[in-house]
Amino acid sequence: MRINRLDLMAFGHFTEKSLDLSDGDLGLHIIYGDNEAGKSTSLRALVGWLFGIETRTKDNFLHSNPTLRIGGELQLLDGEKIEFIRRKGNKDTLLQYGSNAPFDESRFTRFLPAGIHEPLFTKLWGIDHGRLIAGGQELLEQSGDLGQALFSAAVGTANLRKILADMQNSAVDIFKPRGSKALLNKAISDYKDAQKRMRDATLPVSNWKALQKNLSNIHADIRGVEQQINEKNKQKNRLERINRVKGALAERRNYLAKIEALGTVLLLPQDFADQQRTAGETLQEALNSKERLEAKFDALNKEFDALSIRDDLLRNEDAILRLYKDLGAVEKTIVDRPRQDGKRRLLRNDAQTLLKGIRPDMGLDDADQLRPLLNNKKWIAGLVRKHSLLTQKKAGLKTQLKNLQDEQQLLKNRFEDISQSKIDLLQLKASIASVHKAGDIEQRLDDIKLQAAQQNAAWQNEFARLGNYHGTAEALLSVVLPVSETIDRFEKENDELTERFKTAFRKKQETEEEKKQAQQELNALLLREDVPQIADLEASRKERDLEWALIKQTYIQNPDIRDARLTYTQDTDLTTVYERKVRQADNISDRLRLDADQVVKRAELEAQIDGMASQINDLSTVIEKTKKDQTDFDIRWADIWTPLNIIAGTPREMKQWLFKAERLIEKIQTAKAVSADKEKLSDACGQLKKMIATQIFQFDPLQRTKGKRLDALISLCEQQIEQEQKERDKRNEIEHSLKDADIRLKRTRDELKTVKNDLTAWSDEWKKAIKGLSLTPDVHPETATETFDSLVLFFQKIDQSEELRKRIYGMDKVEKDFHLKVYEFAQNIKLKTDAQDAVTIAAQLHRDLNAAREVRASAVKLKEQLDEKAQEIKAVNITIRHTQEKIIELKKKAGVETDEALIKAAEKSDNKRELLKTIETLEQELNRNGDGLSIEALEKELSSCDIDAIEAEIEKIAIALEELQSQRDNLRDQRRTIQNEIEENDGRALAANASAQAEAHLADIAQHAEHYLRFQIGALILEQQIEEYRKKNQAPVLGRAGELFSKLTLGSYTGLRDELDASGKPILLGVRPDDHEVAIAGMSDGSRDQLYLALRLATLEQHIKKEEPMPFVIDDILIGFDDDRTHVCLEVLAQLSTNIQVLLFTHHKRVLELADRCNERARIFQYRIS
Repeated sequence: MRINRLDLMAFGHFTEKSLDLSDGDLGLHIIYGDNEAGKSTSLRALVGWLFGIETRTKDNFLHSNPTLRIGGELQLLDGEKIEFIRRKGNKDTLLQYGSNAPFDESRFTRFLPAGIHEPLFTKLWGIDHGRLIAGGQELLEQSGDLGQALFSAAVGTANLRKILADMQNSAVDIFKPRGSKALLNKAISDYKDAQKRMRDATLPVSNWKALQKNLSNIHADIRGVEQQINEKNKQKNRLERINRVKGALAERRNYLAKIEALGTVLLLPQDFADQQRTAGETLQEALNSKERLEAKFDALNKEFDALSIRDDLLRNEDAILRLYKDLGAVEKTIVDRPRQDGKRRLLRNDAQTLLKGIRPDMGLDDADQLRPLLNNKKWIAGLVRKHSLLTQKKAGLKTQLKNLQDEQQLLKNRFEDISQSKIDLLQLKASIASVHKAGDIEQRLDDIKLQAAQQNAAWQNEFARLGNYHGTAEALLSVVLPVSETIDRFEKENDELTERFKTAFRKKQETEEEKKQAQQELNALLLREDVPQIADLEASRKERDLEWALIKQTYIQNPDIRDARLTYTQDTDLTTVYERKVRQADNISDRLRLDADQVVKRAELEAQIDGMASQINDLSTVIEKTKKDQTDFDIRWADIWTPLNIIAGTPREMKQWLFKAERLIEKIQTAKAVSADKEKLSDACGQLKKMIATQIFQFDPLQRTKGKRLDALISLCEQQIEQEQKERDKRNEIEHSLKDADIRLKRTRDELKTVKNDLTAWSDEWKKAIKGLSLTPDVHPETATETFDSLVLFFQKIDQSEELRKRIYGMDKVEKDFHLKVYEFAQNIKLKTDAQDAVTIAAQLHRDLNAAREVRASAVKLKEQLDEKAQEIKAVNITIRHTQEKIIELKKKAGVETDEALIKAAEKSDNKRELLKTIETLEQELNRNGDGLSIEALEKELSSCDIDAIEAEIEKIAIALEELQSQRDNLRDQRRTIQNEIEENDGRALAANASAQAEAHLADIAQHAEHYLRFQIGALILEQQIEEYRKKNQAPVLGRAGELFSKLTLGSYTGLRDELDASGKPILLGVRPDDHEVAIAGMSDGSRDQLYLALRLATLEQHIKKEEPMPFVIDDILIGFDDDRTHVCLEVLAQLSTNIQVLLFTHHKRVLELADRCNERARIFQYRIS
């Protein structure tokens, strides 16, 4: 994949900026920008276009977030292209070009490698100066570990060692096999402790029953005391209630007596007095308002009657306003007419003067016949311009003709002075071109000679160090070495055999040690006492049963069993023998029962010893078989190498040897190819020298060419070619100039003849144009132009004076019509004019109209005020009537006739209401303090009690309550003591707490174990992947990286080599030209950075062979490179760009200058951001 175009439509400080990257086939594209020019912005835009603009972007300072836009075009290697725009947002951020329609993301994802995202892209397909330095430092910290070095370069990360170490350290922080402070160790310890505390939390049953019985007795005593307390509280509450309500009951009886004393009083509404008072006040206020309003109404009537309104003027209001409007125009006309008339007379005088200059024989009244001549204005102006151009052109052509004739003669003289050469320049140039086509062949010959010598020395030195091989280098080239898969298969088989032998041998040793310990334990057990076995018991019982059978046969069946009895025992008393056998069996049985543990342990030990003996035999068999398989393996392994005259080492050693041998063979083949190229190049160089010497002899026979370098001979030829070419070019140039001069001379003569003909035609047309202006045909065009301009000005003044005359006429008509309108209007309204002019009459009418309008407005206002006062008087009358009706209604409610009686009835009603309200308050208080009893019940309770003895009785009950409460508190303390003792000895809470803690610790164990396994497995997988990647890519990547490293270090190192360290782990070494090996730690910082870059580029070349590549983005990695190494690095990147597009962003102008000097500059394209 490549980027053809990046459009910074609205991003950062860019607006509609486009970066065209479509030049060439892939190629190295150098994007240069000064500081603050936008190089870094362009790099962020590229990443944002491919993977989305970051949420908190800093590139929105000019364009707001919704308007940010980045566009461009992508192209696959098969030629397929897509164009799209990226906007800032959370979804649907891809847009089609030319619209805001969403772009199909499935089309876009087909252009990206599977699983690619922004962080992975920046690691795999990008590198900057920071990551280059970090990569070099990482190589140092890895101590040359080959696998980690290759893997770091492949994934583009500079902290692989730290990642691996962090995973391993994290696992150690969680669990250590012999530790106690690690998280998992501590959780296991805490879990065991909680389990122990849970088992220890128990309570004896007898103690628990005794405590429970004591607790039940105390509960019964507490209930009895509390019952007595309740009784005393009831008595006390009754006395306290009587004490609380006795005063309120007395007050209630007093107020009831007052109400009875009032007699029969009509209870009026609560606001009756307020209604009576409000009605009286409202009535008085309404009467006062009525008196004031009637006085104001009379005053307004008198003022209205005094007004005098001129209806005659108001009826003709519109007509008077029109007259007044016309008055302004008339007054302006009176002032402006004298000035306009003066201007008209002045214009006619000027026109008269102009006419005398044009046609003295013609007056103003006859001048109108000259007006048609004005139509010739453009014609005459065009002829004047044409005359000027023709005159100038004629003069220029005459001068040009003279100059061309002089130039032609000078060229003829110079041409005759140049001699012709007899050298065959074409043949000479062809010879030089052949040399140039071959390039710097001598330098390449020198280089290839040096390269051949170095490579021969290198492979000879490496061949001497190869080891295990006793043939010649030529023979090694023809040897068919085993393939790596065969070595891997044997290595795997050898590892399996070795591991099987080690495992079996270790297990055998462990089993023998365990057997030895078990035998020692068994011997110690047997030495302590004679522990019987089950077999001893079974044998004793068998003898007992046999004796019993003999007894039965002797005493019951009576057969002759003397021989059988003698075989069993020599004792003739069978019963005695039988009793002894029974006691012996019982003794063994008793001992087995008493020593059951020792018996079981002895049986277990014997079983273990037998099992381990069998296991040792099995392991010995496995070891012997493994040795046999190993011998067979060694034979097969040696059969592979012996025919090749190679002494075989271990498969792992031979794998490294094979890698070195293959690399050596490659170097030998390369050295032979270089030597062959050297011979071919030497022959080609000799032929070219011979060809050039022959050409030099043609133009300089005395020149010595033998022993000179080819570039010196080429320089002589090029000097001669340059000299001859200059002479030929000069002669050709003069010939061309002569031909050109002839053509221009003929053209000039033709143009001069044409100009003369045009002047003749112009003269005829000129005569027609000036006819009628009293001018001679040979008059100068400028004079004719001035005369025509005077004619134009004459008619302009005449026309202006005529316009002024018409305007003055209009003014006179306006003034006359105005006078007629004014006098006619005055007559219609019968207005006396008293010989006044129309202007004065119109002004006076307008003033009188304004006064009449003011009087009319006053009348309208007074009328409105009169209507308003009438409405107010009407409203006051209604208020008076309603108030009087309200007072009558109140008297009816009170049952009185007069106003004084009404006032007294209201006062009595209020007094009775206050008494009732007070009684109600007292009753509410009694309800609150009477504990729910009715007033009658409270009165009855009070009557049955001695009021004076209440306080003493209450105090007595209080003393009894204190004693009872103290007794109850003591019982409660005893209950609490017993409960505490039960809780302390019960252990249920402790057990529950310990169980909860155990569950929590178990959850911690599961969590820590999961994390531990993740870190351990992750580190193991990473190490396996690193080793797997090393095995697969070590040979190709290391070989290519060595070549790139040699170029980037300008030959300070000739390549890279891998060796095994003391622990058998492959490490990476640099090789000096003298074959001296340098460890990573011995390299300079710059060399380590270039080594990381070489590994990075080598792995990238391997990667792009497997899938569609993305552009490789480089950001200013050349900061620490000098000019020579920068030049070489650009050459390397240009060569890389044959298979992948490379984008190099830089702000160092020197990079551009060095790029112009590269041999691969045809693949390098430069862009400047401003």
